[in-house]
Amino acid sequence: MSDLIEQYRGQWIQHGPDNDRIYLMDLKLDRTEEVSTLLDGLTALARDRGYGKIFARAPGSRSKAFLGKGYRREGVVRGLYGGREDGVFLSLYLDPRRSRDEHRIRRLKVLSEANRLRVRETPAPDPGVQIRRMHPGDGPAMADLYRRVFDSYPFPILDSGYLARTMEEEVTRYFGAFVDGELVALSSAETDRVNRCAEMTDFATLPDVRGRSLARRLLHRMEEDLAGEGFLTFYTIARALSPGINRVFARSGYRYGGTLINNTQIGGGIESMNVWSRASGPVRPSVK
Repeated sequence: MSDLIEQYRGQWIQHGPDNDRIYLMDLKLDRTEEVSTLLDGLTALARDRGYGKIFARAPGSRSKAFLGKGYRREGVVRGLYGGREDGVFLSLYLDPRRSRDEHRIRRLKVLSEANRLRVRETPAPDPGVQIRRMHPGDGPAMADLYRRVFDSYPFPILDSGYLARTMEEEVTRYFGAFVDGELVALSSAETDRVNRCAEMTDFATLPDVRGRSLARRLLHRMEEDLAGEGFLTFYTIARALSPGINRVFARSGYRYGGTLINNTQIGGGIESMNVWSRASGPVRPSVK
């Protein structure tokens, strides 16, 4: 069973044993006193459930209250809130073991290799690939692909019902890549219309078609759709030890914004995640 997503004191949180944490998905409070009270409550909840970490997304102007409670700033997305204010990711480690970056050398190597490729470009055309937006009726095929790629995932995308519901709510948009009529890759954009930002996430490609830049093609298509509707900022939280996904974002002009240590349960274990982001704008065609 996936971790719960529910409201806590008027704020949306995700929590449960899968990720062994609480995720404050987006702080909506303004007053420091209210934020402080909320954080005390989250700490009590986490200790009661035995979670090792609390993780939060918040406007940069609200970070002082978090820092005063022992949180540390692990990531930043420039202009996340309407292009006017940065968003920050902050973490409190209740279990000291959770804060140990045991794969630091490997993580930094992956990051360095990705940054060497950082340039804004689109992949060369591939007439054998068709990309389209997915619909609720596509849920079973999508869940099947995700199950073939991931043993486990931090959100219930392995459930076709969940996928259909999120598409019907029109908050999350999924895009698929097809080769010879077969669905072979997926991605999604979790949209925030109020702040005109979107998280580019849920990338999955079947092993036998990797090497065709399908993730970059999906990313570019999502950017085109969203930029045309006035979205200003795109970001992702990518597996820090995965060379491929970090290269996808670096080669699409995204900037590295920090690493969330031992943050997310994916593929059967808790992994560190890299934050990448960029402002919307034209992408330079590939010269390759």
